[in-house]
Amino acid sequence: MRSFWLLNRRFTPLWLGQSVSQLGDAIVEVTLPLWVGLLTHDPTHVALVAATEVLPYLFLGPLAGAAADRWNPRTAMMVCDLLRGVLIGSLLCVPPSVLSWYIYLVSFAIASVSSFFAPAQSVALRLVVEEGEMVRAQALSRATQSMALVLGPALGSTLLLFFGPAVGLLCDTISFGIGAASLLFIHLAHPLTNSPRPTLCLAWQALWSEIADGLRFTMKNRTLVVLLVVSGTTALVSHLWYSVDVFFVQFSLKMPQASVGLLWTISGVGGLVGSLLLLWMGKKHKLETVLLTGLFLRGASLIWYATMTSYAWAVPAALLAGLSDTVLIVALSSLMMEHTKQGMLGRVTAVLETTSALSTLLALVSVSLLKTWLSPWQLLLLCGVAVCVVCLSIAPGLRGTSLPHPSPLR
Repeated sequence: MRSFWLLNRRFTPLWLGQSVSQLGDAIVEVTLPLWVGLLTHDPTHVALVAATEVLPYLFLGPLAGAAADRWNPRTAMMVCDLLRGVLIGSLLCVPPSVLSWYIYLVSFAIASVSSFFAPAQSVALRLVVEEGEMVRAQALSRATQSMALVLGPALGSTLLLFFGPAVGLLCDTISFGIGAASLLFIHLAHPLTNSPRPTLCLAWQALWSEIADGLRFTMKNRTLVVLLVVSGTTALVSHLWYSVDVFFVQFSLKMPQASVGLLWTISGVGGLVGSLLLLWMGKKHKLETVLLTGLFLRGASLIWYATMTSYAWAVPAALLAGLSDTVLIVALSSLMMEHTKQGMLGRVTAVLETTSALSTLLALVSVSLLKTWLSPWQLLLLCGVAVCVVCLSIAPGLRGTSLPHPSPLR
């Protein structure tokens, strides 16, 4: 069974269903910003869509993590998928007079629901995948996400230009339905707490106590603290890169702004290559070594990319960036699961998600402050150097960590 790439019968429907959902997400992530741009002709409104997708993670992330450790993850994921499908589908029924502000509302609501989905998905993955297969499971999930990142922009923009937003929105609505239906084929033996129903006041106190317990657990584990630093740094750098890439292509590579889409597609292909490489490697190397390798290559690829003046030489740099990003994310997620005991995974996942959201907002602020002093290539170069410095700084501490007698998964 372990030699089979789909790992086991419970992982297969979870993986396949979420793969379809990821493709739908990738289509809408292109459709919504482009649609807002066509409606308003104002880049500020496009930026607001990105902001509405980040803010819920800051306010709801800790609550979602505590809930994920209490609820059955399959039920939570099904409810989240169905709610997101309904929200996306509602955009098809709104009159044009209120459409512009309703898109922001739906974007915020979807992000709010998604903040509950991510921790529940981590808990579900822990329950269906054996500890020794976690790297391969994460690599498979990342492979399909990379494929979605390759296909999604092309499909989303094509559908929008030729058929309008309705077809893309309908595809995403259907994909969420498929994701929810696939969860019917798995059974998760999640250890729920059977306790008397408390009063609202006691329930609120217990919730905040559990959130505090999750934060204390994270901050007392040296490896998890390192992962927080890595997660925050990579999220900050990724969004800075995304924010200035169009202008870098225009001014440094002397190419039309639209050609940045090909570089993003190449980066997605690199992510797919990285996933296949990790599937082939399995656990031949320590996860700490894989993480450091991915982080260093991420910084090196940014430095390479920033110093290019030729589009042809920027392509392999983008490929390496996508590959290193996948290696880094898979190692980070697998290490988090190895160093988190049962009953804390939802809260630890939420801490990482909240850190990434904070970094995203910091990136938006940093771009507005630094653009007057630094050109796009200088900002990218600074990001690459910063990633390499972080890699060298955490290497001694990360290599010295050892797994503190992990709790049984079931």
